Amino acid sequence: MRKIVLTIVANLVFISMLAQVEINLRDARNLSLDDRAESTYFKDTFNDLDKFVGEWTLEIGNKKLEVSIQKLIRVPEIRMLRIDDGLQHYQDLISVNYKLYENNQLIINYNSSDYQFLTIQSNDFVDYRIPNGPRTSNILNHIFLSYYEPTSDGSCLRSIATNLQLTYQDVPSTDSQGNATTGELFWRIESERQIAFNNGCDDGNASDTGPLRNLSEVTLIRD
Repeated sequence: MRKIVLTIVANLVFISMLAQVEINLRDARNLSLDDRAESTYFKDTFNDLDKFVGEWTLEIGNKKLEVSIQKLIRVPEIRMLRIDDGLQHYQDLISVNYKLYENNQLIINYNSSDYQFLTIQSNDFVDYRIPNGPRTSNILNHIFLSYYEPTSDGSCLRSIATNLQLTYQDVPSTDSQGNATTGELFWRIESERQIAFNNGCDDGNASDTGPLRNLSEVTLIRD
């Protein structure tokens, strides 16, 4: 009986995948919500996200930033800031975790897995040049994410109105051990305003007047 049930479940999953429409991320940029099929999978068909994946680092002054970027496959799309259309969509995206050290002391340890909805994840390629950043005509080298940073006491995250912009630079470089490699990552945090929310932060809209502590407008190398 158990074997029959497993076979039925496997068949249902297979049928569901057959009914799913695959759209590569390059085309998804120009797709409106009305054009989406009942079950759409926005797939990184050409592996455009892969260039961002890896361990990145930078030491400047008394601070050290360590960034870990992973690629996630076929993740269910989370609806937060718009009306849910009642459909289930999936997407490939990158997920960003980071640690910031100051005077060799860990002062920020952000891990997306600790925050169910407040994750630094995206596949949103942007077609404008990042201010003060490297100049590249390849749209697929720019990616745009929401940025979250714990407050100094670690009780809240901030801020939902802050963005992280990454630009991959396909240039000869060296890693943190001095070995020849290819690729550098420009990291820019764009803060519009700061708010503290979640985990005991009043009603979710409390002001956080402290400055963001992380580095911005810096170039990371592979670790």
